[in-house]
Amino acid sequence: MVHMNITVLVKPVPYKSIVSDDGNVVRNKIKNIISKNDKCAIETALRIKDKLDARVSSISMTVKSNMSVVKEILAYGTNDAILLCDNVFAGSDTNATAYILSKAIEKNKSDLIICGKVSSDSGTSQVGISVAAKLNIPFLYDVCEIIDINKKKIICKVINDNSYQIIESNIPCVLIVNDSINIPRIPTVNDRLLSMQRDITIWNSDDILVDKGKCGFNGSVTSVIKITPLNMYKNTNIIEGNINDKINKLLGITKDNFNNKLEVYNYEIKKNNSNFEYWIYDNNFNYTCKLIARCYELSKKTGAKIVVISFNNNDEYFKYGANKLININIKNSSYMTKILVLEKLLNERRPDIFLFSKTSEGKILSSYLASKLNLGLSADCVKLELDENNRLVQIRSAYGGRMLANIISKNSFTQMATVLPNNNKLIYNEDNDGDIENIDSNIIYNCINILKEDSINDKYLNKDIIIACGMGAIRELDNLKKIANLIGASIGITRDVYDKGDLDSNYLIGQSGSITNSKIYIAFGISGAIEHTIGINSDILISINNDTNAPIIKISDYYINEDVNEFIPLLLDKLEEINNE
Repeated sequence: MVHMNITVLVKPVPYKSIVSDDGNVVRNKIKNIISKNDKCAIETALRIKDKLDARVSSISMTVKSNMSVVKEILAYGTNDAILLCDNVFAGSDTNATAYILSKAIEKNKSDLIICGKVSSDSGTSQVGISVAAKLNIPFLYDVCEIIDINKKKIICKVINDNSYQIIESNIPCVLIVNDSINIPRIPTVNDRLLSMQRDITIWNSDDILVDKGKCGFNGSVTSVIKITPLNMYKNTNIIEGNINDKINKLLGITKDNFNNKLEVYNYEIKKNNSNFEYWIYDNNFNYTCKLIARCYELSKKTGAKIVVISFNNNDEYFKYGANKLININIKNSSYMTKILVLEKLLNERRPDIFLFSKTSEGKILSSYLASKLNLGLSADCVKLELDENNRLVQIRSAYGGRMLANIISKNSFTQMATVLPNNNKLIYNEDNDGDIENIDSNIIYNCINILKEDSINDKYLNKDIIIACGMGAIRELDNLKKIANLIGASIGITRDVYDKGDLDSNYLIGQSGSITNSKIYIAFGISGAIEHTIGINSDILISINNDTNAPIIKISDYYINEDVNEFIPLLLDKLEEINNE
């Protein structure tokens, strides 16, 4: 007798982006694979299967040309693989995708749903949370360890930015796992050959009883209205001299340029009295101040009130341009409790815009709320604008990072976005004040229980200097680690280096990783794809490579033209010499 039905969500993703000169993805030349995060999700399901006598199925929504990728899932040891394929599904955004997946999960009678934290092609981290919202069940995000599980309960360790929690959840639930949870097994050649001979189950829109009006382009709540070219160039200072001169100048920059990173401008902050309201979720003080500055620019057109929604009660935000603070007092600090409180507030007040920073909590709350209330949500926006109808234009990277997609929300009473906090210009007025509204909520979500919470001893990417390794420098990664240790820096990596498996996603910088908050960022052997560079929120960017056409040079403050494989050992020797003096 099977004690549990487990469903793993697996998305075939391109091995790499191939982009034509006009900025479009050339899909017929792309090989699709199973991403590292999804392999970890499959492995997690199989380990639970061994413990609880469970049945494991996979569900993939993709086209039939990816049949071989779906069959490969069987080689890992799943009982069956399900392919969702129908022209009705084409063009689905995250919200429509989550709806389709949820209907398939219901048909499959799943007790536990497992998926990877992030896909390598889009990096939004929304789908798993959105599926949980559609199913109205709890979820655990960024799971790094399963401590205990039975038919009714599961206890996991989850990462929450720079802290961790031990959380107990009822089953059914959704587990969203990161790549540090396990090392996936490698199927044998025989396993792969046998999987290619097996049949997979194909379900169309009628099989899973979807409302076709909620699928595809018509069912999507977001829409790409145009594609614009990327332009974020600086006047780069080229460091000249022989290689030793360049090393000495580099060390001089790292020593002498530790300036205050928050550039604050004094403003006479106007009192806004229109019926428009722009809400900002308070999760991180610096990030929230940056979002206030962005909303202040938008409000110049509409006169909208800037409202900070906080569970922290910090009236300092008035000095940075906020007009109102809604402070919410709750009895349980779990994110599911916060979601229920915010859901009620959104339904009652319906603000025009609701913005979140790109943090774990920002992703969690925004994704669940958008899915539950069928609101448009764009992830990891680099820029925000208003169109002629005062709709929020949410701008994020697209097409391999060579273009920017301009996205609007369709038929959403509130327009939502998570925003990369890479705008250093803040507004400030010591004398500004605003209104405070206190809300005492008795809402408690009982399906999740936080058993323990503590800070992470090994905090990642939190030093004043970040040493970043790209594929051009991967041979010297061990030496870069030594350099980072000598100067007290953090190590960061690009997506390609991460895919090689040397370091886990805690070190990943960019759209599908973390946002830097350092004073100096030194990029070794990095070409500069937008998916990586939009994660660089550092005061000074120094790039070192011998490709004078690398895109990262145009956004660098300083550039050193050297072969990193020669430069890095000499830099290490110089630092060890200084350290031994």
